[in-house]
Amino acid sequence: MIQSIDLMIAEDSVPATGSGIELGRAAMVDVPILCVYKEGSNISKSLKFLTNDFIEYASSKGLLQKMNNF
Repeated sequence: MIQSIDLMIAEDSVPATGSGIELGRAAMVDVPILCVYKEGSNISKSLKFLTNDFIEYASSKGLLQKMNNF
């Protein structure tokens, strides 16, 4: 199922093991990954091994604006 998606967007403001597993599966089948996280969050450093695409946001409106420019 993951192989059929064009992009995986992960909200990573709060570290979660399940999220990391899903992102790892997406990376294994070369699905692009976009990680978004709220300003001031302590995101997992291991995410940098899965993607170089990160968006930090302060508000949902700001997030949508940044995603439109992605």
